Parts: sequence; structure tokens; C-alpha cells
Amino acid sequence: MKLRIIQDEHAKNPREDFDQFGSLFITPNIYFSGDNVEDPNDLENVAVQLPVFHYTHGTTFLNTTGFSCSWDSGQCGWIYVTQEKFLKEWASDNVFTRWRAENLLRSEVETYSQYLSGQVYGYEVYDYSECNLGHKHKNIIDSCWGFFGNDPKENGIQENLELPIEDYTIEYA
Repeated sequence: MKLRIIQDEHAKNPREDFDQFGSLFITPNIYFSGDNVEDPNDLENVAVQLPVFHYTHGTTFLNTTGFSCSWDSGQCGWIYVTQEKFLKEWASDNVFTRWRAENLLRSEVETYSQYLSGQVYGYEVYDYSECNLGHKHKNIIDSCWGFFGNDPKENGIQENLELPIEDYTIEYA
């Protein structure tokens, strides 16, 4: 059995197509967009807020800690959650729930960064059969798309496969 891992060129935008805990505010004049929300600095009821930084050099990467290149990077916005949404998710406001909220916001920024930088993949499981004329034909047995991140053991591909990933002949396309 062969496993072909392919960049998902039609990946869904996680900020538009998935439910999000946080709201992503991107400053004007940046060529990618946020969630069309207000600047959290203009709001009174923000429970948790993290800065969002970009590194753009051919492609764009995001994080909440900053990048070492001062030439092609800088802060581009904020990700935040309002007090109302925070308390709807977790009934209590304490150090642990705020830590969980910060990690969830970091994860949302990481997923959006993977989307912006083309790190979304799909796979095909296939084998070949030979017809009565002696021609080899590729038979796709299984396929799935929309896995965020480069590592198939961590991005969900492994969990979708019938066999351990090591049992396949892997091809990257």
C-alpha cells in the first residue's frame, strides 16, 4: 500500500469556516485579514488578549511571541476573547481557566498561520492492479483532506489511516 501526502490547495480558511473561541483583529494595511472585529484596545470587556505577530517573506507565518527578523516581521494585531464568551466556555474565571484560554488562542493563531503558509495537507492511499491487457492501474482506496501542520503523525493523518504510517510506502507530492 502506498500513501501519497499532498498539499491541500483548496483548504478551508479556519477563521471563516470553523468555529473559533477567539476574535482575531488584524491592523489595517496588512494583506491578510482577521475576523472583521473591533480593536480589543477599544473594548472594555476583554478577558484574555494576546499580541499577534507576522513574518512575511514570500509566505506569511504568525505567532503570539514575535520573530527575530525585525525587517520582515512585526506585530500585526491581537487575538482576544470577551469576558462573556470566556465565561460561557468556562464557568469560572481563575488562573487555570485563563491559562487554558491563552493556549486555545495560541492554537488558533498557529492554525491560521498553517493555513496562510500552505501547511495544510491531504492524503491518498492507493495500490496498483494489472488489467488483463497488462496495464497497471492506480486504485485509490482512501483519501481525506484538511490536515493542518506538516507532521502526519501529529496533524491527524495517522489517526485516519487503517495501518500505522510506517506500514505504507510514503510519497510526498
